Amino acid sequence: MNLKKIVSPKALTVIKYAFSIAITFWAFKLTENWEDLLISFTELSIIVFISNFLVVRNRWLGFLFNSLFMFLYYVEKMVQIFGGTYLTLVMLTNIDSLSTLSGNAGLYISATLFVIILAILPISEITFPRFVNASLLLVFLMIEMSVLATHLVSITPFVNYYQVFKEYQYQQKLIAEVSTATDVTGEFYRDGIDDYYSKDDSLVKQPNVVIVFVEGLSQSVIDSQENLMPNVKRLQEESIDFVNYYNHTFATYRGLSGQLYSGYQLQNYDSNSLIGLQDIFRNQGYRTTFINTEPHNSDFKNYLENFNFDNVISSKINKGMDGSTTDREAYRFLYDEMVRQDKFTKPFFISMYTFGTHLSLDSTDKVYKDGKNSLFNKFFDSDYQIGKFLEKFNSSELAKNTILIFTTDHATYTDAAYIEAWKSRAYPSFDKVPFILYHKGVQSKKVDARGRNSLDFAPTILDFLDITAPNYFLGNSLFSDEPYSKLSYLYVSEGNYMTSQDNVINFLTEDETADYEKIVKDYYTAKLQQPNLPKP
Repeated sequence: MNLKKIVSPKALTVIKYAFSIAITFWAFKLTENWEDLLISFTELSIIVFISNFLVVRNRWLGFLFNSLFMFLYYVEKMVQIFGGTYLTLVMLTNIDSLSTLSGNAGLYISATLFVIILAILPISEITFPRFVNASLLLVFLMIEMSVLATHLVSITPFVNYYQVFKEYQYQQKLIAEVSTATDVTGEFYRDGIDDYYSKDDSLVKQPNVVIVFVEGLSQSVIDSQENLMPNVKRLQEESIDFVNYYNHTFATYRGLSGQLYSGYQLQNYDSNSLIGLQDIFRNQGYRTTFINTEPHNSDFKNYLENFNFDNVISSKINKGMDGSTTDREAYRFLYDEMVRQDKFTKPFFISMYTFGTHLSLDSTDKVYKDGKNSLFNKFFDSDYQIGKFLEKFNSSELAKNTILIFTTDHATYTDAAYIEAWKSRAYPSFDKVPFILYHKGVQSKKVDARGRNSLDFAPTILDFLDITAPNYFLGNSLFSDEPYSKLSYLYVSEGNYMTSQDNVINFLTEDETADYEKIVKDYYTAKLQQPNLPKP
């Protein structure tokens, strides 16, 4: 079937460019960013006028140029519409975890096919006098250069491709350098955990410890006007609640490892040869277990097994998206495992990462009001399941000898659904996050972290329990008045360096970035080396 016989080339050209304008305004409706709208139309116009110039001289050259660059433009705009930002290196490095976005799989696949079809539509010349076409092209090129030269806009659809490429080059350079560097583990060695907090008298000598990492949970979600998480809010009021506390990296693979080891991670699947929280608990006589709620994700399973827990286990009931464990079943499995392990003489340390609030998912159980908003549903359901778990826990014998810790792997990402519900924020993957420390009889209080971050997670827990041990932690206890280092304010992800000092998110200056890059690079190196101090 010849498309040209059904629809004229001029009509196809109009359809193609009309769609380009439509998605540009669609993205603007979400971002409300006038500068982005201006620069997007500028780059779109450049594509149109260059295509117009080429198609007159060589129809195939014009078609190939237009198809390629329109496709690249469509990709950036569609990612912006669905993801809240332009394409990032994090998105590309997590491409092997696309199944975790399967909640919107039909939408994403349909959108991808649609933009491919539109991108390869043939075009015809838009009739202008040649000097008009050339003049307009020159005008838009000058606008583009002026905007970039004066830094009125820091990112554009096509400049973003260049920045992602530069970030990729930077990452590959780091990978090569850290793999061949000399031993630097001694730079990070610390002979113990400083004691700023005396363990509560109401606790047994070696209480069981349970950590729940809720997927992608910002404090702003807990505090939202929709009151999606009343059980978590109540728990914060009844616990030691760390406020003004931020995530130090993004996304899950970096967030879990970064907190357990109090460090940074260069690549998703990097192992860490240094000492983690689980190693210290094992050396204190604990049985260590990680509950995997993505049992069919082989990459994630291998990643967890590299943490060196005694056991990585999962529920046999996995009714969630892509064979994951729903939050309902995860908390039931966690409780049953706690009951089972409490029968042993050794205390237990159990960590669990929940999957139900992942990007693109909807609740499989409880829904918020009429259930039409999947974003609200999944957080509402997560809170409900936490509430049911707490009810069981507080009425059980476990409550006499167990500490519960609720936190997250990273902040809630500001995708399109988030922006539509709550507007955007300063940076899409960097935000205040919860850190709740609870046991029955705890004296509730707020501890102001004053912008410090989840590098301090592991040393804070050990300080709370009066446990000290040799380590390579970058963070320090949040019970202290001041951090040892400004690393406790430093967010690092895909070559981006930012700070949350004084509860204000800012990019670092070039000089500050250079200073911290050296420390972080050395840590990337150390975590791949065998330390002089062996693991317990």
